[in-house]
Amino acid sequence: MYVRIGQSIDRRQECVDMDQKWDMEILSVEKFAERYEELFHRSFESSKLHYIRFCKAENWSQAVEGTFAIPQKEHLRGEKTAFGYCVLPNRFIFIEYETKIEPMLREMKDYPNIDAASPLQFLFKFMEYLLEDDMIFLQGYEDNLEDLEDELLNNNLEDFNRTILAIRKELSVLSSYYEQLSDMGETLKQNAAEQGAEKEELLFSLLCERAGRFYSTVQELKEYSMQLREMHQTQVDIRQNYEISHDRDNHIYATDTHCRMVWYEFCPYAGAFIAVWICGYLRHLSADCVD
Repeated sequence: MYVRIGQSIDRRQECVDMDQKWDMEILSVEKFAERYEELFHRSFESSKLHYIRFCKAENWSQAVEGTFAIPQKEHLRGEKTAFGYCVLPNRFIFIEYETKIEPMLREMKDYPNIDAASPLQFLFKFMEYLLEDDMIFLQGYEDNLEDLEDELLNNNLEDFNRTILAIRKELSVLSSYYEQLSDMGETLKQNAAEQGAEKEELLFSLLCERAGRFYSTVQELKEYSMQLREMHQTQVDIRQNYEISHDRDNHIYATDTHCRMVWYEFCPYAGAFIAVWICGYLRHLSADCVD
């Protein structure tokens, strides 16, 4: 395999041949449109590549085309790592917009068994690489939620709503991401089956299962976060009810504004009967009861 890099129309760099039967290209949007005009107009209109929001794969005759929109783990709700790709029988093409592919490929060199016999197998390896450390990453969310639960049990409610809302938003980003990767795997598995590529069909079937497990894990974390949110709301309700009850024990409430009185106003009416509403209870008092 050799990699041809053409980030701009005037720049091309050829890398060492790695004795594979297929090659890879990394092209800018403009270069891809120039070199593969038919493919570009079919699936990669300029507006689509400049505003990539989803991971997807589309099957075409003799080609698979799609995009990646990968959330950054350091800032899940920020800008995504976005680029396009195209898989031909003997070529894999990365289509860059703002994201640079080369650093990701350099990191993949240390990934075990990175050699791929076909462009479709390379796509599997690439997607597997994206998921490499995600279970450890998701375990961090479980640890954070457990810490929040301990804080709730200790009645430490400060900034809870803000914290749990941020976690739920990040989990929603991950949920969509894993669901998209699982859908991609299904599409690529179908493509491999249509080509009679049994090994690739099996590989993408395994990828679907792995992405599906991550999706299920995120759903469980979202459910856990919802339980903590309900637990917090219950504690808030209990505290508010206690404060209201305590307040009633120390105050006299008048349900009718015409019955509002204070004790010193009773004196001028000595010998008469008066009516006072106390917590919704009507009580008749004689002047003898008033000091």
